Amino acid sequence: MPARTHDPRGGRSWQGGSPAPVGAPAQPWLSVSPVRGGPRAPARSRDVARHLRRSYPTEHEEQAAFCRWLDAKGIGYFAVPNGARVRPAQAKKLKAEGMTAGAPDLVIYADAESVVPVYGRRPPVAVEMKRQTRGTVSPAQREMHAALRLSGWVVIVARGCKDAIRQIGAMR
Repeated sequence: MPARTHDPRGGRSWQGGSPAPVGAPAQPWLSVSPVRGGPRAPARSRDVARHLRRSYPTEHEEQAAFCRWLDAKGIGYFAVPNGARVRPAQAKKLKAEGMTAGAPDLVIYADAESVVPVYGRRPPVAVEMKRQTRGTVSPAQREMHAALRLSGWVVIVARGCKDAIRQIGAMR
């Protein structure tokens, strides 16, 4: 049994490998639940937005968890790093090389069984990841999704890792 130690946030944490404590997620890629032992509800209304930012996983955390799930299932994919912050000179180069606003976060290109076959082949799947709360699809993303769908792609807008896994599973 792992040793139990004090967590400075007020809760308890576990050290050591297996076995995991009771209640730990069986699938490590799904461990993106709200912050355990996180802050209490804010006392002032202006702190509500900051509280929500800390209470729910970021889009990055959700996408990283979904990528771990794709890796575990052996599904081929790649990420489109359009949201990366770069210097203006580098942004100019990337734009000249074809970087486009509205491109999906992930493209699933090789899958054994999760995507419905179309005309004897499986279409690529574009995945747009959003936070569980307050994530919105921009007008540029809507235009890109429409263009991809017209080209035969499957487009998924997922509100978190679990939603992305559910939508991929629904395609079987």
